[in-house]
Amino acid sequence: MRLKVLKGDEPGKIIPLTEMIFTIGRDPGNKLVINESGVSRHHCSIRSQDGRWQIEDCNSVNGVLLNDERITDKKVLRPGDRITVFNHEFLFIEDEGKEASSDAKALAGNERGLPRFAIPWGKLLILVIILSMVVWLAIKVFAPANEPGSQAATIQVSEPAEPDALEPGLEPVPALVTQSEEAPAYDRQESTDMTARDREAWSMPLTSDGDGLLLLESEPQGAEVYVDGVKQAGRTPLILRQLAQGRHTVELRKEGYENSERIVQIPDRLASRPIILQQKPGTLLLRSNPSGAHVWHERQLLGVTPLLIDSLTPGAYKLTVRGPGCEIKKVDVHINNIRGEQMELNLQSSLGNLEIVTQPANCEVYLQDAFMGRTLPQSGKGESQVLRLQNVIAGEQNLRVRHSSGISSRGRVAIPRSDTLQRKITLRIPTHKVELHNNEVFIGTLLEQNVAGDVVLEDKSGKAERFLKPQIMRIQELSDKEIQTLVEEKRSNDNDLLSISELERTMQSVSLDDFNRNHAGKTYSMHGRPGMIMSDARGTSTVIFSTKVRAQFPGLSKDEINEMNAASTSGVTFKGTVQGVDAEGVLTLKNCRLVDEF
Repeated sequence: MRLKVLKGDEPGKIIPLTEMIFTIGRDPGNKLVINESGVSRHHCSIRSQDGRWQIEDCNSVNGVLLNDERITDKKVLRPGDRITVFNHEFLFIEDEGKEASSDAKALAGNERGLPRFAIPWGKLLILVIILSMVVWLAIKVFAPANEPGSQAATIQVSEPAEPDALEPGLEPVPALVTQSEEAPAYDRQESTDMTARDREAWSMPLTSDGDGLLLLESEPQGAEVYVDGVKQAGRTPLILRQLAQGRHTVELRKEGYENSERIVQIPDRLASRPIILQQKPGTLLLRSNPSGAHVWHERQLLGVTPLLIDSLTPGAYKLTVRGPGCEIKKVDVHINNIRGEQMELNLQSSLGNLEIVTQPANCEVYLQDAFMGRTLPQSGKGESQVLRLQNVIAGEQNLRVRHSSGISSRGRVAIPRSDTLQRKITLRIPTHKVELHNNEVFIGTLLEQNVAGDVVLEDKSGKAERFLKPQIMRIQELSDKEIQTLVEEKRSNDNDLLSISELERTMQSVSLDDFNRNHAGKTYSMHGRPGMIMSDARGTSTVIFSTKVRAQFPGLSKDEINEMNAASTSGVTFKGTVQGVDAEGVLTLKNCRLVDEF
């Protein structure tokens, strides 16, 4: 099969289709190269498949017409089909051997002895003369005579009417363009800022509903839109309405990116793809996971990722990236004055999760002195529901759990990065009182209460005991005041716990040297009410319990200091090591730390 050039650079030229796949486009790698701006790099292809020739549009900008109809998928070609590629038109014809096949068959029939008929040339000549005379007489009889002085009639060919000017029911007649006519300026001119890669990226980026509606999308978003040189309100993604039917020039502009321009047809029902904008040379597109990271060059904030950096001159730089909840990352980048560069960073999270269960429930949870939430009771169990603290700073943190009665427990937890730490905090405080039918009364921490009415209590020694429903006369939850009273009674009966007043009496009963010899370097559990609290630059807090006793607490948190200073506090329990009594008779306890009240 062959292509005959009907309109283009070489009209009448015959192009044989010698390859199974014949490509047409602006790229030099095509079989037929058409170097014209309206022709895409890979415009269309003609291929032989299963004994049939087919044509396919390769997502070209201005499309392919087969017999004046635009194609959207593969079409079978037949001899005599007309193919239009922008301003070029081709005729699909058979090879020379096939065109002469009918004449060869007629000659072959005569050779087999079929009868031949002589052509009556004389009679045909007489018939032609008679028809010519009839035509001449008809023109003389029916043609209107020109009046004297009138000018010769002229024939004028008017331009085809626009589609909206046609009468209802009439189809527009396509205009005939001769080879000498000039193509429209927007068909033959290219933007000076427009590269071949840009024009290729414009392949099918638009949609229209056929009623002047046009959707524009770009990657990245936020590009300015110009239609026929007029700036439109808004940025991509953008819907343009009430556009006139026909061709329009659309241009996208975004700072740091090359301008992208193309010609669109309204209406055009083909599928759309976002327009890919190309970076300008000397720019760097920096993305991070997660996004929203602050990018710094020395002390200058460049912006937030995803970020296109176009304010740095070509060269090497060291940037600092600080992501939300992520470790600080320093990266080396290079700004290239020949092409735009891209970089993607994966930032390591500096956050973790903490899941806390308290026993009993109704406990406030503090992390680094900040209130994080309250644990809620769980039906039928003494322990609380899980309190989930998500996206907290990883590493060692001060944790404090405080019951509504004022009893608290504190300690340190190590929260892992990008992982979850599960902790159960038990405050050994009495929460319930059970009265039995035999008049016995038990007080302890509620561990379980099932649907049958059975109860499990843990006493102050840590022993758990189950009471069945038939044994129980009444079960009562203790108030906060009752809990505080029971805690004070336990503390006063604790022989291993020294009060500050007991410590002072011991100091007065012996000489200073004997006290230091017997107690220096030993660690004791003590209880007392703080007075003045003083902190130094090294983070050590000195708590004055009396005129004769002071204790040094390293790393005491602000929340713990506030708790000690609270007027309502009944005192604190702590452990400390005796450093000794000085010459003025003042006892100093070092390396002190708070312990659980119960």
